[in-house]
Amino acid sequence: MKRIFLLLFACLVLPLAGAQARQKKALSTVNYYLELDGAPVGAIQKFEGGGPVGTVVVRNNGPLLDKQVKGFQYEPIAFDFTAVQAPALYQWLASTLKGDKPRRNGAIIIADFNFNVVRRLEFQGATLTELTLPALDAASKGAARFHAVLTPERTQLVAAKGTAPKEAISKVRLLTSSNFRITLPGLDTKRVIQVSALTIRQHSARGERPSYEVSDVELTLPSPDTESYEKWLQENVVEGKGQEIDGKIEFLDTGLTSTLATITLSRLGLYQISTPPTDANTDTISRSTAKFYVEGFEIQFNTKG
Repeated sequence: MKRIFLLLFACLVLPLAGAQARQKKALSTVNYYLELDGAPVGAIQKFEGGGPVGTVVVRNNGPLLDKQVKGFQYEPIAFDFTAVQAPALYQWLASTLKGDKPRRNGAIIIADFNFNVVRRLEFQGATLTELTLPALDAASKGAARFHAVLTPERTQLVAAKGTAPKEAISKVRLLTSSNFRITLPGLDTKRVIQVSALTIRQHSARGERPSYEVSDVELTLPSPDTESYEKWLQENVVEGKGQEIDGKIEFLDTGLTSTLATITLSRLGLYQISTPPTDANTDTISRSTAKFYVEGFEIQFNTKG
């Protein structure tokens, strides 16, 4: 009798529990896609922002401070992305980095677990104000995630129907954090272990010619490989030659034969080499960090194949 009861319990309750688990997953899973000027770009991750935010004004008006909302602005739209399949996005990046300050209209498409569109955050007159390249690590197994920030003139969250664009779902090529190659003329980069994240950020105010700053970049490599870096630092910093170099970082496919994306860095200046203290009694090879300032930045994706 007990076995029969357990069998009936399994037949009745377990399917219901499975259905509830699937429903919970469907409700908790959201898919995001970027659209620019009516064309699908691709899937994005960790989307946030874009809504209106009131400006709170505080005045001293008696025993209690008087607070009122006067005016508002729209939050920047921030998102991560890993796919490299849409020329429209890269053209926007390229023209932005040249100082053209182009504005784009578009939308963040919000879809459920089954790729059914439920809402659209539509934006107008957006500029690309920040782009961060991912940190690279030869020991990493994860995808390389870029981070972008758009500053819109206005936004609107609207209800929507339909399914996520097929172009955004199917044409996905991922960059990995471990498959990379870095080239710096005159410097030994064969065994570079890590490359720090790199950010380009807009500093100009509205109506002014855009001004961008590229963050410093740090390379981590085995300490025995720093001889060429030490020589460069001696000649160009200590002796004051002040030369700069151009370099590039390439994202490679899994076979390390084809280049998927190329980051061109111009006017780099090496200014510091640091080696953390290590225990002389261990067999571990110490690592050093070479730090460069960067003035110029270009990015190009291979969108073929």
